[in-house]
Amino acid sequence: MPGDMLGNLMILRLCRLLTVSLLLLGCIGLEYGMHIRHGVTQVYAHFFYIPILLAAFWWGLKGGVLTSLFLGLMHTVFCLPAPSNVVLSRSLVLVLVGSVLGALCGERKKTEQQLLANQEQLRSLASQLVLTEERERRCLAEALHDRIGQALAVAKIKMGMLRASVSSADTTGALDEIRELLNQTIRESRLLIFDLSPPILYGVGLEAALEGLVKQLRKQHGLRVEFEDDGKFKPLDDDVRVLLFRAVRELLINVVKHAQARNAWVSTARAGNCIRIVVEDNGMGFDLPKGDAQVSGTGGFGLFSISERLNSQGGSFRIQSEPNCGTRAVLEAPLKGEREDTGGRDGYKNLSG
Repeated sequence: MPGDMLGNLMILRLCRLLTVSLLLLGCIGLEYGMHIRHGVTQVYAHFFYIPILLAAFWWGLKGGVLTSLFLGLMHTVFCLPAPSNVVLSRSLVLVLVGSVLGALCGERKKTEQQLLANQEQLRSLASQLVLTEERERRCLAEALHDRIGQALAVAKIKMGMLRASVSSADTTGALDEIRELLNQTIRESRLLIFDLSPPILYGVGLEAALEGLVKQLRKQHGLRVEFEDDGKFKPLDDDVRVLLFRAVRELLINVVKHAQARNAWVSTARAGNCIRIVVEDNGMGFDLPKGDAQVSGTGGFGLFSISERLNSQGGSFRIQSEPNCGTRAVLEAPLKGEREDTGGRDGYKNLSG
């Protein structure tokens, strides 16, 4: 468990313990003041149920029973030496209430834990689905490259040889048209292969794949995109590398479609045990929604999906944007062998939940 999360959990537990302890001290003080100092024996406040309820809510059956037993015992002790049947019945009611509340809250906690386990399982399945989809994309891209791409290249070469051996103007004109169609088909197949699964992503690495993506967008859409890398070694697991590439591609496609930006920047850097990728543009920007669940992209991947999938890998996704002030998105993911949730920093809105 990450250090920040562990620290926050310890603080939460300590606050709960202090709250219940102070309420118990208040109950003891009330009993002491009424029965010992003032001799009032028929006073019993509903205030006593508050620490029992909280203990049951936070710690289940154990908390409810222990708290109710303690208060019931104190209630009996402060009425000594002659506790009446009313006092004993009140103490018994305390224990019964604590047991019932503890049992109910215990079932609630079990249900919550089961729900969290199911959510974690769904995230794991989603991650496996992404990897399976990427493997299929890669197989299809390799098939296009090895079979169709090479066949087109050979056809282009033979077409050139055929044209060189023909002297008729009509024939050479028709062959030139066919050769140009082949060239166009080869270019389209290369773009399709890159969109499906860029070979450079596996052969060279994420940085080279992102640089190729930037060049492709610059050529296709005329967007002036700059790429910068810090040059540091950043080893990544295959699933994280694929996830980051798809996320950056989705962000840049959103810039092309919606941002109305003239310039965009992509930078990669090593930040401790994480890789940090920043995608910026000088476009129109937008108002960040109040709820994370409202954040969604226009593409199939989507901003919220980016956040969820990065979070499942121990990473984070933060975004900063204002109308007419551009957008800055920061993606972080653990390096190979370092699965840690980096959390939100730098004052950005953390979308990873």
